[in-house]
Amino acid sequence: MAFELCTFAELKKVLDLEESSLINYPPLVVLKPAVEAAIESYIGRELESIERTESVYLSPIGSRMVKLKGLPITDITSVTVTYYDGSSDVLTAGTEYRATPFGIRLASKYSDVDVTVVYTGGFADDAVPDAIQRAALLQTVYEYEKSPNLGAQSVETEGGRIDYPEIGLLKHVKELLHEFVHPMKLGI
Repeated sequence: MAFELCTFAELKKVLDLEESSLINYPPLVVLKPAVEAAIESYIGRELESIERTESVYLSPIGSRMVKLKGLPITDITSVTVTYYDGSSDVLTAGTEYRATPFGIRLASKYSDVDVTVVYTGGFADDAVPDAIQRAALLQTVYEYEKSPNLGAQSVETEGGRIDYPEIGLLKHVKELLHEFVHPMKLGI
């Protein structure tokens, strides 16, 4: 099973779907991963727990902080600093860097270098916080139910008019996700 923020079983129950497979509901096949991508974009994090390699350029101004996308970090395999001249150093955990809630903090300030971090980060399927799962379920259900009129600002029939908010994450979904927004995205 691939990583997912809300399962078809949950969607089936909430939407009262009758078919036994997601493939029988083409809008859900498209909406489910799109909602998951929108949530990751909003919180500035990649949620699936996988091994990742990220290279971050530290400007000439210099920095000790390296923002990583796969949070929480569960293991760091290596941290390599590559200098302008092409030479590089592999840093030692605990003395030359340490993990933080949003990436790694280097013991020394570096400037005009590339820092490459090989690490495992994100949530295992069984460890995704309930609030993120609920946000994904609510947003997917909302977009599925609105899918015949997706993109419309309003729909008018003989019985009246319904106004829809712009396409985007629902206010309540954003509230559920707020505590998981990457600290660097918040400017902290």
